[in-house]
Amino acid sequence: SGQISSAAEAPEPTIDLLVVDDDPTFIRFLEFNLKRHAFRVLGCSTATDARLIAPKCAAILCDVHLGPNQCGIELVSTLRCDGILTPIIMVSGDPTRATVEACIEAGIDDYLVKPFTVNKLLEKLRIHGIDARERTAAPAGA
Repeated sequence: SGQISSAAEAPEPTIDLLVVDDDPTFIRFLEFNLKRHAFRVLGCSTATDARLIAPKCAAILCDVHLGPNQCGIELVSTLRCDGILTPIIMVSGDPTRATVEACIEAGIDDYLVKPFTVNKLLEKLRIHGIDARERTAAPAGA
C-alpha cells in the first residue's frame, strides 16, 4: 500500500502450518520464529481441533505425546484415514526406535527430535516441498 518494507520486516504469511502440541510455549515459539519465513502457524492441542484444521494446511507438525488421553501417533493414523496427504513431521523428545517406527507405521513423512533449531525444521519442510521462498501470495493449497 505505497509503503516500502524494510528487510527486517516479516513477509506476509503465505503458508499455513498446523502445529499440534500440548505445550503452548512451543507453539508460540514457532509462531514467532516462522513468521519471518512466511509461515502462519495454526496451533492446537487436541486431535479434534487438528482434524478440523489439517485440510487447510500445507504441512503438519505433531507431537507424539499430546497430554492425557491423546496420542499424536493415533492422530496421524486418523488423519491418514481421513484422506489427509499433507506432509506430517512428528516432533518429540523421544528418539527411541520403537517410537519412531510406530510413527512411520502411522504414516508420518519425517521425524524431528526436540529440541531442534528453526533452520532444521525449515530444512525438513523443504525436503517435503514446503518452501515459502518459492511461493508468492498464493493461499495454502492453491
